[in-house]
Amino acid sequence: MFCTDDMEYGAFPIDFPVPENFTWVYPTRCGFQAAEKSPAAVSGEHSALFLYLLSGEGEAEFEGRKCGYLADCIITVPDASGLLLYPMEKTQYLYLLLENGEDLLGRIGYFQPIGSGSRIDRLLGYICHHARSRMPKNIYTASAEVYALLMEALSSCADKKTEYSPLVRDAIAVMREEFAFLGGVEELAQRLGVTKSHLIRMFTADTGESPGKFLQSVKLDNAKLMLQNRDYSIEMVADMAGYSGANYFCKVFRRATGESPGEYRARNLAPAALDLENQRRLRELEAIYHV
Repeated sequence: MFCTDDMEYGAFPIDFPVPENFTWVYPTRCGFQAAEKSPAAVSGEHSALFLYLLSGEGEAEFEGRKCGYLADCIITVPDASGLLLYPMEKTQYLYLLLENGEDLLGRIGYFQPIGSGSRIDRLLGYICHHARSRMPKNIYTASAEVYALLMEALSSCADKKTEYSPLVRDAIAVMREEFAFLGGVEELAQRLGVTKSHLIRMFTADTGESPGKFLQSVKLDNAKLMLQNRDYSIEMVADMAGYSGANYFCKVFRRATGESPGEYRARNLAPAALDLENQRRLRELEAIYHV
């Protein structure tokens, strides 16, 4: 891993003349930062962002989309000002602001765990070191350094395993089949015979989101299915979806969708639209609760 021992936290502008009609990717600013246990914005600038997480754990949010993060992960967004980090522990990261980089960053994707053999941290670290030292001195050299970084990122994404590990597959199966009775990630980890921290680390690395977030999505998907196709009370829907009470369910639902369960039902009630898979899911839910 790139050594940051001789680096101080800060942002480093990358200044040089930009030729007219220069259409290739080039950097405008980079930085080495830390986020403590409070929400943190990475940058207020409306530029494309490439961010590499050196250490820490937490959640990232961009335009309402959230994902859990760990060390050795990449986050890319088209507008740096819209990204927020919610650290669970102190998080250190390197970042780079880019011009003309949206297309390549889009090919990398919003969130990507990176394997141990990657050179991404070193390539990005050298760019930050050069910026702090007022190097390189022209846009062509700077652009070449950025392309090397982005090509390494694309290569790492292509080489990344496409299938989940057995542990993550088992975790997903349990959550999808027993979400209504699963107390949470701690109970899930016990069922699978691993520690909670190990499950979170492996699940987030494989899927790009935490098991807690995934379980919440499964519960909400099933709640929406019932709201769209059945006239059960909100209390009954909350119970069948695995929530401890209607009030808590309504709070979680509104936070995730921006509206109450009742409002969602009024806008989406369409029982005739059920396909075979959703019919099966509803029958299984109703069989569990004998309704």
